[in-house]
Amino acid sequence: MTKKEQSALRLGIINRVFSAVMHILEESHIYGTDIWPVNGFKAGSFPDVDENGAYINDTINVKVIAQAEPHMYKVRFNNWNLTEQRIVDQTNQMLLIFGDAVYDNIHFTMEYPEQENDLWLHRDGEQLCAYLDYNFTIN
Repeated sequence: MTKKEQSALRLGIINRVFSAVMHILEESHIYGTDIWPVNGFKAGSFPDVDENGAYINDTINVKVIAQAEPHMYKVRFNNWNLTEQRIVDQTNQMLLIFGDAVYDNIHFTMEYPEQENDLWLHRDGEQLCAYLDYNFTIN
């Protein structure tokens, strides 16, 4: 397989998994509720920035990683907000939704099960970000 074919295959996997993630979220019990992030779910690791260069909060970023060497198939959710309680509330719901989710023959499992009981929180000034990591397999 050429590098171009490998790249196309990898991008196809990323697109398929991202679509599955968004489908699961849109069909979940949080869609349309006050738990849903005000600025939505976005692709990538970081939220958009405002005119002052500050992150736009109440955004959950979704990053899909699909690589062969080293082998890694992972989805990372980065939950950006200003208040820890909002992050906790949203993260608890994400844990329920993706605890052992399957859609389109894609199976999601926690990469670090200890995240269920210990929120991984990063603080950058006033900005807070919580991380959730899921492995995925395609059957």
